[in-house]
Formats: sequence, C-alpha cells, structure tokens
Amino acid sequence: MATYTDDANRANEAPISGGPGWAIAEGLFQFDLTNNQFVPTSGQQSGVRITSASSATHSASVRVVTGGNIGPMVRCKNAGGAKTGYAQSLSSGAIVCWRIDSDGYTNINMTGGSTTFTATDDMKLGASGSTLTGYKNGTSYGTATDATYADIYFGMWCFSGTQGVLGPNFVGDDGAAAGGAGKVIPEAMALQPMTGLY
Repeated sequence: MATYTDDANRANEAPISGGPGWAIAEGLFQFDLTNNQFVPTSGQQSGVRITSASSATHSASVRVVTGGNIGPMVRCKNAGGAKTGYAQSLSSGAIVCWRIDSDGYTNINMTGGSTTFTATDDMKLGASGSTLTGYKNGTSYGTATDATYADIYFGMWCFSGTQGVLGPNFVGDDGAAAGGAGKVIPEAMALQPMTGLY
C-alpha cells in the first residue's frame, strides 16, 4: 500500500500542486492552497486528485474545517473532460454519499450514516468493489453500494466554492504497490530488513 499525505504546510499555491502531487479533476474547477488550507474556486464545483494512479481499492480522508458539501472524493477520472466519481460531504447537517455524474449528483444513501462532524474530525471515504464506506476518525459509520464508476484516482471535492474549506491533513491510500510522484509512504518498506550495514 502507498499512502499520500498533504499537511498544507507550505507557501500558497494557485492551483494546488505541491505535496504528494495534485491535478485538477476532470470536469471540475481548481482548489488553491491558501493560508495552510485547501480552498475551492469561489462559486464553482471544484475537485483535485492525486496525480498517481491507484488500485481499484482506495480511500481519501480530509478534515472539513468549515461548511458543507465539501469532502473526500474517490473513483474520479484523469481524462475525458466529464466529472465522475463519488464524494462524501455534510449536507444540512447530514452525511451524504454522492455519485458524481457528468450532468449532476445522485445521493446513493449511505446506510448507518447518521453522525456528526466538527472541525477537528477526519472524514474518510473508501472504495472497494461496489462498496463505499464512510469513516469518522478511522471508525466506519456507514456504507453505500454503487458500481457505476471504477476509475482509479482520488482526492478532494466541493459542490460550490462558497460552501467551505478543508484543513491541513489530506491522507489517501491507494491499496497498491508504492510508486508515483510526490511524498509517497510505502508502508511495507518499514518492515524490510536492512542489509549491507555490517
């Protein structure tokens, strides 16, 4: 497994590009890095993705500092022009798992998804097969099922750039062998013996 992290602890970027390596998601507008927070384009549907491809099993975790209709995104495209994938957000105080279609959004009803989030909680969305799982601070609280999209990129999303900002703690796991650009942490390497030192 490779883990991609971004603590937003660097100079402002417009659009966001540093850290683990970011690109604007297909069919969406940019996020900027402003004062150590991830800020969507004002008044626009916004999304960014990690530039490295992942496996079909992956996840994205963010901290929603303010607002709703903003959160992690999985199974998004890297080409083709149209927005697609899945996102998780707060909507009128409720957790919603959205299917992102080229012409709109569909609530795919995350069962068991009744919980609350504050500005200190991490919101995570995982994708495995047709199952999408929501997490609060690493603990699962609900699932949804949809097999419409199977793309292999993940990142952050916002329905409208006036609805919130994300905090400095993006974490994405791609479930695949380590590789790609940016700050990648291949967890398995920590267990490998060191040779040639004696």
